[in-house]
Amino acid sequence: TARDLRGRDGPAGMAPVVQAIRERWQASGRPPIYLTLDIDCLDPSFAPGTGTPEPGGLMSTQVLTLLEELADLPFVGMD
Repeated sequence: TARDLRGRDGPAGMAPVVQAIRERWQASGRPPIYLTLDIDCLDPSFAPGTGTPEPGGLMSTQVLTLLEELADLPFVGMD
């Protein structure tokens, strides 16, 4: 949850999340990945126009770090 990620930033801080995602992907047989990312996951300070704000949501830097650290996975699409 966003609460679990509070205070974690950058590759080192997000490493446990990246590792968990990679482990789940490997355990699933390394299939192609479709990523869906809803703007509502961000704290409203980073997405003030969202219709359903999530106070205490993720920081934009956390989402960017996740995308950067997972960029080598076989993504086939994203929305």
